Amino acid sequence: MAAVLLFGASALAAPDKPEPPQPAAGDAAPGAPAAPRVGRLIRVPLPIKDRVDDDVKRSIRRALARLREGEPPGGGRRITLVLEFSPDKSEFGRGSDFSRALSLARFLTSRELADVKTVAYIPRTIKGHAVLAAMACDDIVMAPDAEIGEAGIDEDPKAPAEDAVLAGYAQIAAQRRTIHPAVARGMLDKHEEVLRVETQDGAEFVARRDLDALQQRKAIQGQPQTVIPQGKLGIFSGREARDLGLARYLAADRMSVARALELPAEAMEEDLLIEGPMHGATVMVSGWIDSRLVETRQKMIERAIKEHDANLVCIWIDSPGGDTEAALRLAKFIAGLDPAQTLTVAYIPREARGASVLLALACDQIVMQRSARLGGGDDLPTDQELLDLRSALKDDILLKRKRSWSLPIALMDPKLPVHQYTNVKSNLQDWFSPDELAEQPDKGDWQRGPQVTLDGRALAVTADQAEQLGLLRERGLVDSFDQFKSLYGLTSDPTMVEPTWVDRLIHILASPGIGAILWLVGLVGLYTELKMPGTGVGGFVAIVAFVLFFWAHYLEQTASALEIVLFITGLLFVVLEVFVLPGHAIFGLGGGVMIIMSLVLASQTFVIPHNSSQVRELRDSLLAICGAGVGFVATAMVLRRYLPESTLMRPMMLQPPEGAQAAELQVRESLADFRHLIGQQGTTVTQLTPSGKARFGEELVNVSSDGEWIAAGTPVVVVEAHGSRVRVEVVG
Repeated sequence: MAAVLLFGASALAAPDKPEPPQPAAGDAAPGAPAAPRVGRLIRVPLPIKDRVDDDVKRSIRRALARLREGEPPGGGRRITLVLEFSPDKSEFGRGSDFSRALSLARFLTSRELADVKTVAYIPRTIKGHAVLAAMACDDIVMAPDAEIGEAGIDEDPKAPAEDAVLAGYAQIAAQRRTIHPAVARGMLDKHEEVLRVETQDGAEFVARRDLDALQQRKAIQGQPQTVIPQGKLGIFSGREARDLGLARYLAADRMSVARALELPAEAMEEDLLIEGPMHGATVMVSGWIDSRLVETRQKMIERAIKEHDANLVCIWIDSPGGDTEAALRLAKFIAGLDPAQTLTVAYIPREARGASVLLALACDQIVMQRSARLGGGDDLPTDQELLDLRSALKDDILLKRKRSWSLPIALMDPKLPVHQYTNVKSNLQDWFSPDELAEQPDKGDWQRGPQVTLDGRALAVTADQAEQLGLLRERGLVDSFDQFKSLYGLTSDPTMVEPTWVDRLIHILASPGIGAILWLVGLVGLYTELKMPGTGVGGFVAIVAFVLFFWAHYLEQTASALEIVLFITGLLFVVLEVFVLPGHAIFGLGGGVMIIMSLVLASQTFVIPHNSSQVRELRDSLLAICGAGVGFVATAMVLRRYLPESTLMRPMMLQPPEGAQAAELQVRESLADFRHLIGQQGTTVTQLTPSGKARFGEELVNVSSDGEWIAAGTPVVVVEAHGSRVRVEVVG
């Protein structure tokens, strides 16, 4: 009960006249020269429980130590810490522990931060006791549609708020007065009705039960306005909070916060250094980027995190570019990693051009050697790809870094003009394209400066220029990898993550050259099996070759169920043509086309090429198929001539009778007489291995060759007839 009285007393003890506005912590005195503004963004994960308050305190102390590094005694720089409250999207930060939230709130109002301006940035709705930590900041900045309130939503809805909780809110509200004590109580206790009244001193908030006491001291003008009705917990949108004076500014994103607070853009980069020892791992991305490289590098990054327990992954980029679609897949994967668990850093010792720029932008931070270059390249995305890229960069990749999108996209888009702009009110600088400038809520305050891009050429910058344009992390220029390690406090070389033997095997099998060899082996195996059915050797070899081909490309994510179904269906059509419906050619031709299509599509991630990289990939696939086709024709001609007489196949072929067996067979066959067929030409109906059937006019006769294997449908001529035994040879 004492705590309740204390809360009421704090409201009643408000001075008759509002205190004149005092300079914010770290602000210069009137008339003094303006000191440079510096700041850092600290993310506050919600709900505040477990050790979240301790982690945030350590992050704040670490950020202040770096911001004050090299500062002369007495300071001189105005420091602003922006605490971004990041709630769970579905629960709005509910479930925060009151004691943990109070601990963080008391730290924010302590003497330790007396010379620091703290700003609570609320981009999404927050509820529960996280509101207490936001109240403890000097200012509150909210997104227009975000809400703050319902601080008591996790308490028993039927019982009044506990005295200890009321006392904690009373202490912070009275000490900071970012949110009026009466409003704070209305957010916490639904039994409280809060009014807004106009007095001779301006607008004031008062609890319904304290209205009479206020009227005895001041004249109230007009009717009181109910801002928190009894029976509901108070909650306000950003627009409502600003109108009521609870929020200082409205800002839809981090860049808008920086402009409102007159901070440089780099001040809104999240403090991403992970607490505790750093365990680094390096993943190399070198050479041309294609689907196969992307798949293996994604697996390597996953292994670095899971198997090597790395909380810093260095993406070592040295690439002239590659397939934009493939690079975008890997970039989205990198951007999706949680920076609170794994810090990703793009290290560029020499160049990152073309599509490889996407990988650098997807990382949390970029570090370059002084001689390196970023952007530009000879193999740039097409116009349609640039439209897709712009959407992906704005909505996924660049959203992670909360930076403007014009400069990053200009690194790949030769048609995007980007100018330097200066805000005439805050004197801040940024770089916009015409489209991004039109998106700015304060677009009229920006004065256009020189153009930083060249017409018709993608932006390519040196490391020094990248630093000046804000593309690198703070102190992101190094002379060697040893300096990179020192920058992140790494005492030893990061673990170099290499592809496993399985990855290497898959990569080899999926290469165009080895793929062509697998096609050749598979086709030759099928040919052998079709010409000599029953042996099984050719069929076994063909199955193994094609399974290896599709297995490798499936794991490389270039082949899917569609390609496999196309191949099997085409193969069935060819078999149907040979054994069931010979001579029609429809199933044979259609099946052959389906097999070729399946092999081509399994070697790439697209159907129709849209850029030079994909044209090059299609060219390699077609060359591999043509090479395999030529090799198959040559091999088939050799097999047709020599396979029946080979040591391996001879035991499997029926051999003509010899000696006494041949004489006896001649006597028995003398009962039949086919001598009239000698010299006549016909066509084999079945294959001769060496025996089979052939048609001469209307007669279907059992014939045999002189040990030679003859395919069905081959023109033959009768050269010898002894009774029922008719020997033929191929015409010509």
